[in-house]
This record gives sequence, structure tokens and C-alpha cells, in this order.
Amino acid sequence: PKKLKQQEKTHGILLLSCHYSLFFILTIFLGKLTNCNCYMIQHKQKILHDLLYPKSYYKINYIGHKNILDKLLNYNKNIIGWICDQKGYRTIYKFLNKECYFPNGPSYIFKKSKRKIWITFVNYNIITKKVIISFEELINIDHLNQNQITQKIADHFSEKILNNPSQYLWIHDIFGIKNTIKNNNK
Repeated sequence: PKKLKQQEKTHGILLLSCHYSLFFILTIFLGKLTNCNCYMIQHKQKILHDLLYPKSYYKINYIGHKNILDKLLNYNKNIIGWICDQKGYRTIYKFLNKECYFPNGPSYIFKKSKRKIWITFVNYNIITKKVIISFEELINIDHLNQNQITQKIADHFSEKILNNPSQYLWIHDIFGIKNTIKNNNK
């Protein structure tokens, strides 16, 4: 969208996504789709990162996890892509009608840098066999605190996923069910 391009130049963008439909298309081709220099947070498992995101793809710069928030604050006027439904730290939020740890880094970066937050979804229509990419600006959040912004992000994702659950990657263990089962079997 034109507004996203303008804000990328004036403020910088946090472009958030989740394990929804063909999300990997966005993570691989973000730079090409937006025609901007983009930054993606490197997957913690190096072997998985190298498999999913070879360095030959367009205009993507990968950022390691060490001191990630400090690094992200130093990137100016670019787009930072963030898969946002992976386990977060410290604070519990409601996501998909269940309490879980949800990433609060995007709200921290927003508060410190005033980057604009956009949320994107990559949908696959099985009938028309077309991929549809949507971009939605998260608005009316300047007055909210960090926890309220994070909850608003989680709510935005939850609404989209629950309205179209077949598009979500449900095998992703965001709720820590695997660890709960393991601990109960001890």
C-alpha cells in the first residue's frame, strides 16, 4: 500500500505476521514484495534458518537474536518483518482464546522508535488457486501502554485466525502443550 511505503520512509515499519497460510512466502520475498530493504529476525535454529531462507533471496538482511531489541532500535527507515505468534517472554497474553506467552518485542520497538505497525496475512484461496496478500495498519495505539499494544496485536491475529482457521499452522506449539504433556508424564 502507498501509505506503508510513505511510512517506511518517514518512520520505519514493523511488519508483523504469524504462522498463517503461506507465511513463508512473505518471510522469503518481503523485500521484493515491498521493494524496500527489509530486515528479518533470524530463526533460532540455524539449520532450519539456512534451509528456509537461503541468502540468495531478494533484499533481505537477517538479524541474529543476541541483543535483538537493541539492534532493531538502530535500524532506521526500513521494514522489519516479525513472525509474531511464536512464544514470547515474561508476560502472558490472551491469544486464540487461551493464555500464553506472546512476543511483546514489537510493542517495545514501537514505543521506543515510533515505527508504524502493520500486520500482513498471506491467504491462499483453494478455489481460485490464488495467493492474496493483505496489509493492515494497526491504528489508534499511540496512547496505549506496551502490554495493551501487545494484546491488541494478539487480538488482531486471533480474530483473523478464528475467522479462517484452515489457514493457520496449528501444529506450531505456541501454548507449550508438548512441555505440559512431558511434565505430566514424569
